[in-house]
Amino acid sequence: MQTLANCQRGNVRWDADASTSARGSSGALFRGRLASCRLPTLGHRRRIGRIVRAIAEDSPRDVATATTAASPLASPSPSVVEVVGLEQFLQALEESSAANPPQLVIADFHATWCAACRKVHPMLEELAAERADVTIVKIAYDQNKELCRSLGVKKLPFFHVYRGGRERLESFSASKKTFHRVLNAVAIHAPAAAAAKEESPK
Repeated sequence: MQTLANCQRGNVRWDADASTSARGSSGALFRGRLASCRLPTLGHRRRIGRIVRAIAEDSPRDVATATTAASPLASPSPSVVEVVGLEQFLQALEESSAANPPQLVIADFHATWCAACRKVHPMLEELAAERADVTIVKIAYDQNKELCRSLGVKKLPFFHVYRGGRERLESFSASKKTFHRVLNAVAIHAPAAAAAKEESPK
């Protein structure tokens, strides 16, 4: 079977009795129906498009290419807090430090136009419901662009891990496929895990 490159070079067979035309590498105009070089059909293009979109939706989104503003992803859980601005963000960190039990804070930088963020959202909800010592603080990029830039957020979804107020322990990007990064951070840095580590014999 001829390749697309062969088609472009004019290395194709034509049926002379058809009405379509193409120009070969020599510049001569050929008239006829393409017989041995097939271009992708509409069905093929649609399947390719679905595959490309599926890959893109599960990949972290570069905020530099995003221009569409949208409302934050809402949450009914009391352990998931949406903040706007630096003041609310710092207040959420202080409150988590003073809580009983003390809270590990997962700061989730997200946007509704980010497909990977939407896929991670229910996983964060489930994590907050299962862990009494974890608070998810959600920061919508479109409502907090200056805050996100000052904290070095360049991809979405992006996560910061805090314990003891403003003590940042980790920062990383994670999608649905790499959500284990969030779970690993909780397992290592949650207050109970941190206390056990401190009490273990040297």
